[in-house]
Amino acid sequence: MKSVLSWLLLLIIYVTYLVIGGFLFHTTECPQELEDKRKNLEDANKLSLAILDLKQKLNGSDDKVLETVLNHVINSEFIEDLSFGDNANVTKCSKWDYENSLFFAFTVVTTIGYGHQAPTTPQGRMLCLVYAIIGIPLNAILIGSLGSVFSNKFK
Repeated sequence: MKSVLSWLLLLIIYVTYLVIGGFLFHTTECPQELEDKRKNLEDANKLSLAILDLKQKLNGSDDKVLETVLNHVINSEFIEDLSFGDNANVTKCSKWDYENSLFFAFTVVTTIGYGHQAPTTPQGRMLCLVYAIIGIPLNAILIGSLGSVFSNKFK
């Protein structure tokens, strides 16, 4: 039988665990995301230079064919973002910012696992395993304790 005070203490431990997990996932995964963005930006710049070079070598009718092909590729969403000169996105994590990392930590301990986000680095994957091994039982204890508190109140 758990008292409300012991449940609140357990809740504080649980929330602290989530905050620490969000920080750890952000710290381990954000640098890799930034590196991937830099590589994608470099590849996009190389692609745009290659397209410009190809356009200069083509005559008028071939240039129109190239434009048609490029418009089809862009409209088909093969290339999602053509902002080749945008360096602002390279300095900020969007997938592994702190809020998304905190949300990921929550989905790990609750075993929900939405699947839209997963660690890609070996360190992040190992961290996720250890984090889940500790966090899932902690989550179960918290829920069981909450059930005990409510059952005592209803009796």
